[in-house]
Parts: sequence; structure tokens; C-alpha cells
Amino acid sequence: MRANLRFTKPLATVLAAALAVAFVASAVAITPMRRARVGEPAPPLKLVDVTGKTHDLADYKGKTVVLQWFNPECPFVVGAYREGVVKATLEAAKKTGNVVFLAVDSSANRTEEVVKNRAPGFLEKYGVEHPVLVDHDGTVGKAYDARTTPQVFVIDGKGIVRYIGAPTDDPSCRRAGMTNHVITAFQQVAEGKAVTPDTTRPWGCSVKYDG
Repeated sequence: MRANLRFTKPLATVLAAALAVAFVASAVAITPMRRARVGEPAPPLKLVDVTGKTHDLADYKGKTVVLQWFNPECPFVVGAYREGVVKATLEAAKKTGNVVFLAVDSSANRTEEVVKNRAPGFLEKYGVEHPVLVDHDGTVGKAYDARTTPQVFVIDGKGIVRYIGAPTDDPSCRRAGMTNHVITAFQQVAEGKAVTPDTTRPWGCSVKYDG
């Protein structure tokens, strides 16, 4: 026997409303997280470094912030430090003034304790000092869409992303006359110029997210 289903007007209205709510909820659930894009506000960042100090991007308003994704077990990261690229960047940042350099470690393939303990010795080995922020659950890295170590993001004093990409145009960091994109970016920001190039293809090791 064929069921003859009829809904009263009030019941039909309730069902329609419920379906509309379900549709909206589904749409919200699949809305992608905002990613870092050149020319747009940087995603929020609030992380604790390996010494226990909290760094909030909002606290650096008025300063240019360089974020470098970091993994001391990545040979490309090792190369950038060993060949002096990071040291040169830090020195140029100091001369330019008003520039903050922060490394972010989103490695989930090591325990959080290992991530915290390995950074100080690595920095000491290569004679540099800068904070290393721990993003063990990858929340910040995924928000920025950080894909490689040592990928870099340069954010101006208004919180706008001005550069995304590789530290240099030479993955080996050995070529004479190579371009340090990070130095170029924060110097152009300091001079009030458009950053050129504002995007390059990041090289390095994949960021080791958990899933």
C-alpha cells in the first residue's frame, strides 16, 4: 500500500526551517580556514618559544615581522644557517631597524620536549640568536599554509603580509651573488616601496604536520 504523506502547513514550515539550518551548518563546516595571502592581514599568531616566553603577533604592531618555518633536522634549514644566510638576515634586520625575526617549529614528528630542547644547541652551533616558537599541533602553520622549512613570511607594521616564499633564490645558499629575498623584502617595506618579488616558490623540506 502506498503511503499517502501530507504535512500540515505549520509542520512543513518547521521542516523547511530545519533543512535551512542544516544547510547553513554544513556550509560553515566546510568553509576553508583563512590562509596567509600577500596584501591581506596575517592570520593571528600567539605561541610560546622554547624559553617559555609568549609571542603575540598583535604585540609587534608597528614592526616588520619575519616568520621563518624551522626544523633543525632539515638539510635545507641546516644549509641556510651553515652558509650564513640567517646570520646575514639577522644582521641586516638589526641595521634596518624595527624588524623582528621569529622562527616557528611546527614539527609533529618529534615530541614537544624534543622540539624545545633541540633548538638552543642548534642556534648556538651557528652563532645566531632568535626566538624559536613551538607550534606542535600545527595550528599556526596550517593557518599560514606553511609548506616547507625554511619558508618565510614577511609582515609589515600594519599586520599585512608583504612577502611569502623562499629565503633566497638558491636552495644551496652557496651561489655567489644570490638574492636574499627576505632582506630585500624588509628593506623595501622600510623604504615604503612595493615588495618585489612579493612571492617566490618555497624550497626545502615539507613541514611535518600531524595528519
